[in-house]
This record gives sequence, C-alpha cells and structure tokens, in this order.
Amino acid sequence: MVSREQLQVFALPNILFFGQICAFQLFFMFIPIHLRDIGLANWQIGVLMGLLPVTAILLSVPFGIFSDRIVPKHMVVVSLLLMAVFTALLGSTAAFSALLVVFLIGGTARNLFFVSLYSLYYKTIGEKNKSRKIALAEISRVVAYGIGPFAGGALLATLAFSALFGIAFLAVIPLILLALMLKRTKGAFTPLSEYKKDFKNSRFLLVFAAYFFLALHFGAEDTVHALFLEHTVGLSFQEIGFVFLWIAAVLVCFNIIGAFALGRGRGIKWILLAGLAASAIGNMIYLWSFSLPMVLLSRLVHEGGDAAAILSIMVVTPSLTRTERVGGALGTITLASYSGSLIGALISGFSADAYGYAMPFAITGAALLVPLVIFASMFAARGKKNKSGGGIMLA
Repeated sequence: MVSREQLQVFALPNILFFGQICAFQLFFMFIPIHLRDIGLANWQIGVLMGLLPVTAILLSVPFGIFSDRIVPKHMVVVSLLLMAVFTALLGSTAAFSALLVVFLIGGTARNLFFVSLYSLYYKTIGEKNKSRKIALAEISRVVAYGIGPFAGGALLATLAFSALFGIAFLAVIPLILLALMLKRTKGAFTPLSEYKKDFKNSRFLLVFAAYFFLALHFGAEDTVHALFLEHTVGLSFQEIGFVFLWIAAVLVCFNIIGAFALGRGRGIKWILLAGLAASAIGNMIYLWSFSLPMVLLSRLVHEGGDAAAILSIMVVTPSLTRTERVGGALGTITLASYSGSLIGALISGFSADAYGYAMPFAITGAALLVPLVIFASMFAARGKKNKSGGGIMLA
C-alpha cells in the first residue's frame, strides 16, 4: 500500500519529471524544422534556441535561492502555467520578433520547473539510498526524452506542427493539477554570504566546470540535431523519433548501472571522467555517421557517457552544501548547464551554415576533451597524495 508520504515524495515528482519533459520534447526537438519551415534563417534559429539557456543564465541562481526561502511547490505550479502559455503561443506566432518573447517565456518555464522540483525532491528524499533515488529521477527524465520525440515524430507524419503544439498544451493541464498535490516544505532564510562560501569551494567549482563543458553539446542537440538527422543522414520523422527512443533506452540502462556503481561506493570522479570521455567520442563519431546504424552506434557511446557524467554531477552536488541551501547549489549547476548550452547553440548556428550539421557535434565533442585531460591530470595528482578512495565527494 502506497502511503500519502510516498506518493508526495517519490511518485508525484517523478510523474511530473516524466510528464513535463514528455510534453516539452513532443515538439521541442522538431522546433528547428518548424522554424525553418516558417522562413527563419539558421542564425535566427540559433538565437531563438539560445534564448532558452539565456533565461537560465539570468534566473537559475535566483530561482534556486527562492526555492530555499519560499515553498518550491508553488514555483513548480507557476512553471507549468508558463509552459502552458508557451505551447499555446507557439502555434500562432511566426514573426521573429514575437518569437523572441515566446521563447523567453518557454525558457523561464523550463528553468523554473527543474530548479524548483529538483530542490523539493532533494530536500524530501532523505539520505538512505540517495544515489538510487536520484537515479530514479534521472530515469523518469530520460524515458520522457525518448518517448516525447518518438511520439512527436509519429504524430508529425500525419499532423501539422500547430496540432502538435495543441496536444502539448493539453498535456500540461493535468500536470498543473498534480503539482498542486506536491509535498509542501517550509522555506528557510539563509544569508547570501553562505551561498558565496559554497560557490567558492574548489570541489564545487570543479563540478561547475565539468557541467559547463559537457553542456556545450546540449546547444548543438537543441539547435541542429533534428536537422542533422533529417538532412545529413536522410531520416524520416518516424526514424528520427526512433533515434530518440533509442537514446532514452541507452540512458535508462546506463543510469541503472551508474546508480548501482555509485551505491556500492565506486569512485565517482572516475565514473565522471569516463562519462565525459565517452560523451566526447560519441559526438565526434557523427562526422562519419551517414546511416541509421551509425547514428545508433554514435548515440550508444555518447549517451552512455552522458548518463554517467550527469548522474555523477547530480549525485555529488547536494553533498557540496547543506540541505537548506541545496536550491542555490542546484541553481548554480543549472547555470553551468545552460551557459554551456547557450554557447553551444550559438556555435552550432554559425558552424552549421559554414560546415554542415555534423560540425557542431564535432566541435563541442572536441572541446570536451580539453577539460577532460585537465581533470584527469588533477585527479591523478591528487590520488597520489590521498589514497582514501572515491567516496561521494570529489576528493
């Protein structure tokens, strides 16, 4: 029998993670195609996609601190209301200037949702088996990342984009009602000086840098991934949807493996490094991917790396601060993610015009090798001085 507490702490947040991402990804990965179809240039598409991380850069840290000081449940509800507005406007807006406003609303909605819901989840799940509980949230997310585009690709075979946006809008409505049932937690006022101490911590800065460089390719995926699969590889909408379903399956498998490895005390820093390396190599394989099997091989390597790296970062982040300040830490890590994504989106918009849709993945993958070498050298040097093991801290 599932108790009310278990429903509020575990079931509802994971249902919301799944539902919000599924509704968003139903259309989001295909937005560049829609924007191109209504006459926008690649650089305009890059700017619009870049607005999503811009809002996170401006708002993620304030949102994180707000989620510590006020009730995060209310912030989740507001974020879903904004997402409903975003999806409602997408189907009726074609002018670039108007789309700038629409995408700012969408970016605010997405960022507010993740920061506030993750903050609430971290504060209520307890310490026992925390890595596996965090992995459950990641699995809820990545399954939606696969099912959303798969369903979107299937629907686009027979429906127009305006109908797809309408379906996404309708999907958000029950999520708003479910969010009203989330567990209510009390806010706690913490001086900003305490957050500054967290942000200056060397381990925190290391995690921030790792996520920033990893996130460069997020901008490439948002901006040109669907275009690469459609135009460079020549896939149909259904095949593109299958690629994202494959991506979700790979992410789920590697999240499960990673959760058990971390739960048994395996060195988190080496799991992080292995993930960064695989993510970089998998993306660079896209230079030689001109068929569906090669795309699937590339995503197997890349997404396996992403799962290991992101899970490591999400597990270690709460340990770098106190529970009452975890929202601020999550906001700052989100800042790293979207800062990298913004730069990646801008790189992708211009490099795709000059060198084709595969080049953004090669550039962002190669860029990830630079910090990878630096981190590996740092960990190796520190390991000689301290042989105490990996643990949960990036010691």
